[in-house]
Amino acid sequence: MPVICDALQFAHDRGVVHRDIKPENILLDKEGRVKIADFGIARILGRAAAVEGASGEEALVGTPRYMAPEQINRPQEVDHRADIYSLGVVLYELLTGELPKGKFEPPSKKVQIDVRLDEIVLRALEKDPERRYQTAEQFKTMVATVGEPQTAGRTEWKEQVASKFRPLLWIGLIMAIAAVPFMMMVVYFIPRESRTSSQTLGSSTSADFRCRLFEADAKLVDELVHLEGRQKSNMPGVGPNHQGNLSSNPAETGETSREVVASLANTDGVAMLAENPRKVPFVFWPRLSHGMSFAGTNGTGSLGGFVGIKRDRGQLRLRLEYRLTYLHRSTVTSEIFYEGMAPQTNRARVFLVPFLRHDGAARCLVAAFEVGSVEQESTSK
Repeated sequence: MPVICDALQFAHDRGVVHRDIKPENILLDKEGRVKIADFGIARILGRAAAVEGASGEEALVGTPRYMAPEQINRPQEVDHRADIYSLGVVLYELLTGELPKGKFEPPSKKVQIDVRLDEIVLRALEKDPERRYQTAEQFKTMVATVGEPQTAGRTEWKEQVASKFRPLLWIGLIMAIAAVPFMMMVVYFIPRESRTSSQTLGSSTSADFRCRLFEADAKLVDELVHLEGRQKSNMPGVGPNHQGNLSSNPAETGETSREVVASLANTDGVAMLAENPRKVPFVFWPRLSHGMSFAGTNGTGSLGGFVGIKRDRGQLRLRLEYRLTYLHRSTVTSEIFYEGMAPQTNRARVFLVPFLRHDGAARCLVAAFEVGSVEQESTSK
C-alpha cells in the first residue's frame, strides 16, 4: 500500500487525477514492482474545459464501486482526493474481501486485524473530501505507522513493573545470601553414610531392567499375586483401553516381590509370553524405542514402548510407557503408563489386565517390570 501511495503522490504532484483506482489497475511486474495502469480517463487539473461537453457538463467516468461520491454527483469538481477515496475502497477490500457498501462495518469487525486500521480506512472513505486525507503521502504515513511496533507504551509499562517489583528482588537477593551458611551447615551434619550412598548412585551409569509378561487364569492371579498399593485404573498413570470381548473389570497396578513374579513361570495354568532383560542408561526420560513379540497358548501379540530411569536426590525414578496388544479371537489392548519411584530391591512393578477369552473364561495378562543392579562408573584410568 505505501508504494501505491507513492505512485499516486507522484501523479498528483503533476496535477494528474487517475479517477479509476481499483485492483484491476494495480499491477506487479516480474521484479515485484508496483505499477498503476490505465490512465485513459485521467484528468489533468486546470484543463477541465478540454473534456467538457457542449453543455459545460463533464461526462461520468470511472468504476462506480470504487468512485468517490463527488465523482458520481459532481464530476466537474473532482480532484486528487477522489483517488484517495478509491484507494480506501481498495484497502477495505484487501482487508475484508468485501466492498464497503451502504452502512458498512469497520474492518476489524469482520476480520482479526489491528484496530488502528479502522480509523485509517474510515477516514479515507469519508464522503466529504475535506475530512479525508488531503494527500496520498499523508495516507501512506498513517498506514506505515500501523506496521511499527508500539514501543513507547511497552517501555513505560516495563518501567512501572520494574519499579514495583525492584524492592522484592532486593529482598530475595538478601534472603538467598543469608541462606548460604544455613545450607552449608545442613550438608555438614548429613550422616556420612547417606552422602556416600548418594555419591555412589550419582556416579552410576545404568541399571538392569527386565520386563516379563504372563497370561493366567484370573482367579489364579488373584491368589498368587498379592499387590501392595494395589490401585484401580482410574488412578493417574494407568490407562487401559480395552477392545473386543473383554471383562468389564478395570486394570490394576501395584508392587510385589520378585519371588512372586518368578513363581508365576513355574505354576500350572500360567503361560510366560515374553521376557526382555536389558540395560537402561540413566538419562532424562528417554524414548528408547523397543518392542518384543510373544506367542501365548491362545494367540500372539506384542509389547512395545519405552522405559526411562533417572536419578533423583540419590534415588531411582522410573517412567514406563507401553502399549500391550494380545491377539486371539478377540483383541486385548492396554496402554500402560507409570511414573514414580522405581521398585526397591527384590520388588517388581506389576500391571494386571483382565479380559475374557472367546470361550468365556476369565483370563488376566500380567506385565511385571523390575529394576535390577546398578552398574557403577569405573574410576580407574
